[in-house]
Amino acid sequence: MRKPLYPTPIEVLETVTKIIRLTGNQWSNWASVAKSAEALRNLSAYLQMGCPSINCTGGFDTSTVTNGEKIARLILGDDYISPRAVMKACGLPYEGDQKSALSVIVPNREKLLQLWVEQRGLIATPPTVCNVIQLREFDNPVFCRRGDIWFTKPRHRFSREDVMQPAQWLAFSKGPYPHSMNLSWEDQQNLLPEDEYVPNVAEVVHIANTYFKVRGVDLFKDFPVRTSSVCEGGGQVVVGGIGPDGPAVRDSWNDGPRERLGVLSVLKLNLECSSV
Repeated sequence: MRKPLYPTPIEVLETVTKIIRLTGNQWSNWASVAKSAEALRNLSAYLQMGCPSINCTGGFDTSTVTNGEKIARLILGDDYISPRAVMKACGLPYEGDQKSALSVIVPNREKLLQLWVEQRGLIATPPTVCNVIQLREFDNPVFCRRGDIWFTKPRHRFSREDVMQPAQWLAFSKGPYPHSMNLSWEDQQNLLPEDEYVPNVAEVVHIANTYFKVRGVDLFKDFPVRTSSVCEGGGQVVVGGIGPDGPAVRDSWNDGPRERLGVLSVLKLNLECSSV
């Protein structure tokens, strides 16, 4: 099939996004390019090559990062937490087939643009099935520190039974779901469409902890969020808020409306057959 004469809107947006990332949003750089015939020729050649990544020495990046990962990084920026970053943060290596699977099932460009528009982040899960107690054992934890152990007691079943699956992608909302503040748990659940779900405590702690380690940003500093995990008293487990040791995991005595208590959302990606 003959290639279309003009690029598609997705291709244009992808190229513009790459250029903005590469120039660090310093649009004044374009003035010097416009005045130089050689710079314009170099820019044209670079665009025709598909905007390959540039390494710290100014040469082309020849690393093993896949095209899907590069596009995710270009579109989402700091809101993309790669398997390599997760591996470094939790201190656990991925198996070879896990790394390959994560690379293959990176969301495609249309889905990545949807995540960007909806202000979502994309993070890989650790290489092993884990619950919130096991997350405490990871290297240099920030959430659920060793002094915060109330949920390790046997009666708190959620801390053992609610697990996070390994080597998956979580497309999470970076803030409380729109209009979910000061609503009951039932009303918060009714806000979410069928292709979204409320993550359990292990998933939320992983998102919060790893994002803070990698980006230095506490996503839940100003608001706590309910999770799908249920504590001993029957209420939803809450992540966030400020305790004596920083952000904390807390139990909830009721599921009624509470001021500044929202809910987190994860998009169901269904990536088995996706390609970038």
